[in-house]
Amino acid sequence: MAFGFGDGKIEVQLDKPVYNIGETIKARCSLKLKQPVDARSLISVLQRMEKRGKVPQPVEIGRKPIESAARAYKDGEEFEFSFFIVM
Repeated sequence: MAFGFGDGKIEVQLDKPVYNIGETIKARCSLKLKQPVDARSLISVLQRMEKRGKVPQPVEIGRKPIESAARAYKDGEEFEFSFFIVM
């Protein structure tokens, strides 16, 4: 899974495709950048899709810092993070 932005993208790799309540999501993100990007931090947001009417909508169920350092992030850097699924 990759999320693009103007200066590159973030690739997210999960340890498995499906998770259940009570499990831990383990992930790794890789930065694919054209040039270093100054940022205050990297934050992961966990969402689930919830049907509202006819169109599913994302609902945030967790937010967690991956890296809390304000600095220039560079191409190829990798970070691991996890979420415990409660609900």
